[in-house]
Amino acid sequence: MSVTCAGKLNRRVVLESNAPTQDSYGEPIESWSTIATVWASKLSATASEKFKGEQLAGYRTIVWRIRYRTDVDNLDRLTYAGEKYNVTGVTEEGNKDALILITEAILDR
Repeated sequence: MSVTCAGKLNRRVVLESNAPTQDSYGEPIESWSTIATVWASKLSATASEKFKGEQLAGYRTIVWRIRYRTDVDNLDRLTYAGEKYNVTGVTEEGNKDALILITEAILDR
């Protein structure tokens, strides 16, 4: 990876993978395990509203750049500053120079 890209990675984020478990009744429990804590750069942020079910919900989309890794996909999530973002897209940048993560959070109303 180029030095200029590394210099822009100035935010500490946690990458998490969904690792569902079961309670004592065999019911699924959502559980997340940490893949890694990495440096990232925040490339862009947008906010929008969409219908979720029959209610209008606010969404925040943030695009991040991290160093290239092979263990991140669109079923994972990213946590930054206490906020959790679902990874909705993963794109390789350059020749395995970096990953671009498109993330989305539902905003509370």
